[in-house]
Amino acid sequence: MKPLRPSERRALWGLAAFVLGTLMVVGVWQPARQNLAQATLRVEQQLELANRLAQAQPVRQTGPQQPLAPFISESAQRANLELQQLDIAGPMLNVAVAGDALAVLAWLQGLEAAGAHLHSLALQPKGALLQARAGVTNRPDR
Repeated sequence: MKPLRPSERRALWGLAAFVLGTLMVVGVWQPARQNLAQATLRVEQQLELANRLAQAQPVRQTGPQQPLAPFISESAQRANLELQQLDIAGPMLNVAVAGDALAVLAWLQGLEAAGAHLHSLALQPKGALLQARAGVTNRPDR
């Protein structure tokens, strides 16, 4: 193999510099710009959410429109849940239901949406079912 002429050597160095520059742009600069764009978008979304939360007005809930015990019993039956306990303890009802986990959680969310207030809540898996025990009232603590 014979040695390279100076012009060939310069051409190889130029080619190496071009390849290195291309790799830097593709491997470092472009991913950094994409990460910056994604981070900027996430920050804007978080700021928009924070502004919406700051402007949100609390909803005044008055409680279910019917007495609490029949409301709980009927709503549990509509949700295909097994009502295991419904005891009156002063102004609070102690309730225990069991059923499909998603159905139990949706039922609890529905109770709160209707204005019932959960003072205590314990969730426990029972095989394929989820059991929920809760202390429920018609009004918030004051």
